[in-house]
Amino acid sequence: MSDTADRLAQALRDLINEAVQEAVDRTRPTPPPARVVERPRVPEEDFEVCPWCSKKHMRHLMPVTEARQQLGGISRTTFYALVPEGELSLLKIGSRSFVQAEDLDDFIRRKRYDRSG
Repeated sequence: MSDTADRLAQALRDLINEAVQEAVDRTRPTPPPARVVERPRVPEEDFEVCPWCSKKHMRHLMPVTEARQQLGGISRTTFYALVPEGELSLLKIGSRSFVQAEDLDDFIRRKRYDRSG
């Protein structure tokens, strides 16, 4: 009779485990399907060759020190004097200041020497 009682107890445990597992599966929310987001194509001219790895990377922001170097190594004073004059604009993220690469390119185009006048 002990063997019969053991089998009955095991059958009850299996039945309880199945019921609990079914209840858990029913109450567990199904995650939503992953959204497929199509990324916009970036024009080739928005990429620059990285001097460290020689791969092309998209360049949007550059730190002020790098922007100053791009402008021939101008001083901090000269650089920051261009901001209130409206020649350059800064983007602040936290305590750091950045220049958009496109704004720097526009500034250089505007300052390009024109022999015709």
